[in-house]
Amino acid sequence: MAALRSRFGLSLALALSLQAFAPMALPAQMGGIGGGVGGGGMGGGAGGRGGGMGARGGRGMGGGMKSPAAMARERLEQADPLEFLLDRKKPLELTKPQQESFKTLRKEMQRMQAPLFKDLETLFGDMPRREVPRGGGRGDSGTPSGGAPDTVRAVIGTLSDIQDSYRDRAREQLTPIQRTRADSLQQIMLAKARERFEKEREQRRERR
Repeated sequence: MAALRSRFGLSLALALSLQAFAPMALPAQMGGIGGGVGGGGMGGGAGGRGGGMGARGGRGMGGGMKSPAAMARERLEQADPLEFLLDRKKPLELTKPQQESFKTLRKEMQRMQAPLFKDLETLFGDMPRREVPRGGGRGDSGTPSGGAPDTVRAVIGTLSDIQDSYRDRAREQLTPIQRTRADSLQQIMLAKARERFEKEREQRRERR
């Protein structure tokens, strides 16, 4: 049960974050940092992530808004499992060797993800656009004519798979006590993500 809660927790955190800019959330079934392997520890890797992600706007979005690709990258990076551990090195009592190992793994992961993030920029920019009627827009020149195509979902899925792979490698280096602590810290992170999402949703309602 601990592993299930952990995997669901981080998945929900990412989904809530993505809903801030997408009509449809990306249900990235991401393995949790905490949870149980043999009773306690980092949760397992991805079990079928996928799902659709619609997005507003694209290149040339007005009003200072970030592009959908930039926002997707930001949300995925917020779910970086190695950054999660390194940012909590004190409460997790990570050893120097663990920290150095996680830093090395994170650089490897970022190198693998870099070309895929570039692909996202291209794919979002090439999505068909529907023009906004004169006087009816909110600073955007148009919106994509539909949800994200399979190619976009495939790229995001691959990015999540890469994170899952490196999450598993980091998991093996944590002690049972560290895994239990990581699980508790993750639940705190999830609660904050939910609170942030609710606040952003309320702000969007007020702007309508």
